[in-house]
Amino acid sequence: MKIDHKEIATGQWDGQLIWVCDFRQEDLNKKPIRNVSPAQVKVRPSTEAKNTIYYSESFMSPLNKKTREPLSKEIKIFDNTGWRSYAGVALAAFTTEEECVAHYITQCDVIIVMLEKALACAGESLKQQIDIVNKLKTTQAGF
Repeated sequence: MKIDHKEIATGQWDGQLIWVCDFRQEDLNKKPIRNVSPAQVKVRPSTEAKNTIYYSESFMSPLNKKTREPLSKEIKIFDNTGWRSYAGVALAAFTTEEECVAHYITQCDVIIVMLEKALACAGESLKQQIDIVNKLKTTQAGF
């Protein structure tokens, strides 16, 4: 089941284990805004955080693979695109790994489609430029 980020931000999920992920790349010429591979995390109160947590009473920590204890890494609910009264975009949170992985794959597929369209447009644009240069070259062939 998908978890409403507002429930996490208000501390209702503190102490619980959930799955989170996020992959967004709005500008294809830049690196992704956020890339959080699907991971099981423990939701923790912001009072336990080393860094300031904005717009939320909670943050998440990934689990150690062997001991299953939370690591010191802090995953914030909201990305860094927010400002003052706008918190930014929240990452996706789920109760099961399957739902989380499926969501992440869907987000990746969206970016792949965007990249394929950009590649097709770039290829067409380059072909047009080649045609223009070839025409310029042939006009000078009689020289």
